Amino acid sequence: MRPLLLTGWDTCLKTRDRRLIVKDQKSGVAREYLPADFPYDSVIAENLGGFVTFPALRWLASNGVSLTALGFDGEVVGQWLPEAPTNGPLRMAQYRAATIPRERLRVARWVLKQKLGRNVHETARTVQDLLLIEAQEADRYWARLGVRRDYPHARDPINACLNYAYGLLYSRARISIHRVGLDPTVGFLHVPRADSQALVYDWVEPYREAATQLALAFERHHKSTHNYRDVFGHGLSLREVAAKALVREFAAGWDDKAADNFTRRLALQFCERGSLPRPAAPDTEWILPGLQTEGQTASAPVS
Repeated sequence: MRPLLLTGWDTCLKTRDRRLIVKDQKSGVAREYLPADFPYDSVIAENLGGFVTFPALRWLASNGVSLTALGFDGEVVGQWLPEAPTNGPLRMAQYRAATIPRERLRVARWVLKQKLGRNVHETARTVQDLLLIEAQEADRYWARLGVRRDYPHARDPINACLNYAYGLLYSRARISIHRVGLDPTVGFLHVPRADSQALVYDWVEPYREAATQLALAFERHHKSTHNYRDVFGHGLSLREVAAKALVREFAAGWDDKAADNFTRRLALQFCERGSLPRPAAPDTEWILPGLQTEGQTASAPVS
């Protein structure tokens, strides 16, 4: 993961002579990139201002670069993703599994197992039972940490960091799901709704712990009030310097190949094994420090 973070009111992306131009309109400072020289694989734009031209969007898509727009609270408000092959048989298998209760329950149980790091008791016989277990585990988890969650509007720096880290996690989940060819709106543990992407929520469950520990460790080292701003109607959010620092720390621990590998493991729960590349062995399935994979226990928190 090599992201370019765009912040501020005057940043723009445009093109000229096959070059992508990243420019600060106020200062006039501009950087120009030919496709072969662009060092980033994704662009993250904060919801402050600036603009992106249509030629710039085409340049990004043509060179396999995604664009993610984040809101003040770190929520993903939109994404521009490069074209990816659509795997019709894979999506058909996904839809079939999601509409057959016993199949959906089996895949949902697998998702929760990846999150908890242990088997889910067989007394959980419906998806609602699994969601209740997940909710109870979450309540105990936040109680142990002594954190009161605020979403989407953070009231303190801890929640501002958590919301931003989760926004980054959601964005990478969507990208991986898109690359493998699944439908992000059809999930198994989470209920598909018209206004949400249920499979994205399923996907992030095993990695919330790592993103949480990353955010908490970041907040411990960035307690100064200068790192945060109070946006009217949106709560507390990270200022430019802090946001860039958090993106750097997140990117340093991210592995796109491992992310796609997990997406394929998820797909293998409901599709024929010959319809997509076989995932790597479990000991290569790490994405962020602190993640656990099947058959492994959680490591120490991120420091």
